[in-house]
Amino acid sequence: MYLFLAPVNGGGGIDFELNEGTISGDVSVDQTKPGMRHRLRAVAVDQQTRDEKFSEVRRRFVFETGGANPTTVWMFGQLDGRLDAGDGKATCNSTMYIYDADSGLMGGDSYYGEAISLGLGNPQSMIVNELLMVEVELTPGRICEVVSRVELPAELDCSYGSCESNFENTFEVELSGVPEPTTPSLLVLGGLWLRCTVR
Repeated sequence: MYLFLAPVNGGGGIDFELNEGTISGDVSVDQTKPGMRHRLRAVAVDQQTRDEKFSEVRRRFVFETGGANPTTVWMFGQLDGRLDAGDGKATCNSTMYIYDADSGLMGGDSYYGEAISLGLGNPQSMIVNELLMVEVELTPGRICEVVSRVELPAELDCSYGSCESNFENTFEVELSGVPEPTTPSLLVLGGLWLRCTVR
């Protein structure tokens, strides 16, 4: 029923088989071997007093440990970006979930932040650097699903000026079988990194 791609070695004796997944929203998303990368930015300028972008990716996977016992798995999310309220309000709402295909939601975490202008000539900006984490116990061989979503509204208080929610190229999802980031790009890239790790 579900098309899984070639197994990906996640380290720690665990392999992941991810399907091609489903993407919804109005921005591009790159599907990588271990996960996916979102690209997201919303800008309200002058007569366009409101702009709202969202991106959601759902990707099913199977993981194998060479055994049948349930295994504790973590999903980490590092969210990095910038909210510039300018002459209005800029918001970021980010969520991540992990599901078991048969038993439903197993765990999730979310972040909400906003920057609000204090009035004309007094713009407010906010750097977002937040860690999200989910800990679940998965059974080898079961089909699970990773869901990641970002919503970025930007809204002006009047018919001129600008405000921006900028998380372009900073929302990356990855499944892994080790508890620490081992890929150099994960240590350098900004974004939301979701990593499935096994103890």
